[in-house]
Amino acid sequence: MNLSEPQQLTEDQLTQYVQSMGAKEWALRQEAVNRLRACGNSALDALITGMEHPDWRVRHGCADLMDHLADHRCQEPLLRLLKDPV
Repeated sequence: MNLSEPQQLTEDQLTQYVQSMGAKEWALRQEAVNRLRACGNSALDALITGMEHPDWRVRHGCADLMDHLADHRCQEPLLRLLKDPV
């Protein structure tokens, strides 16, 4: 995987990788993070949606990636996360 150029994934693939950030196995979570990071800003919509996921690992992973890929769309979801009970 070449991380220097953005990867193009389908919306379904992006959603699957976001959900994989909730995996119990660290290697699966890390692979999902790497794939989503490689997509750059094209992953933001899936990450924003993932901020509503019931699994705290997914929300945490989405917030962490938004910290690196953020644009104006990330502000509101990140502010809501400040009130996350987990």
